[in-house]
Amino acid sequence: MTEEALFIELQKNPPAPPWEAFPGMEPSSLGWRMGGGEDHTYKLYVYFAHCTPEERAAYMARYPEPPGWEGWYSDFDLDGSTRIRRRPIRHASRHWFRRTDLASRW
Repeated sequence: MTEEALFIELQKNPPAPPWEAFPGMEPSSLGWRMGGGEDHTYKLYVYFAHCTPEERAAYMARYPEPPGWEGWYSDFDLDGSTRIRRRPIRHASRHWFRRTDLASRW
């Protein structure tokens, strides 16, 4: 499935933030880099990379970062071309790469 096709599905039902999707998993858990956590992180990446700034703002307002997750949204560093630049990893769930890099991995 292409990112665009996945985004069409995610627009109907956006992925929950990680603290709601996996409430027992800490932000620094290795589970964000493999298995269900990795799959969920990828869906969040696709959603944020393709949605409008207004949709992104509405999502962040609906799901504010809880204690321990502060700064999580700031790691989605969109540069206007729907690319997410590589940023320093503060939490294990934050392993965002350029869309072209991700496409070759999945």
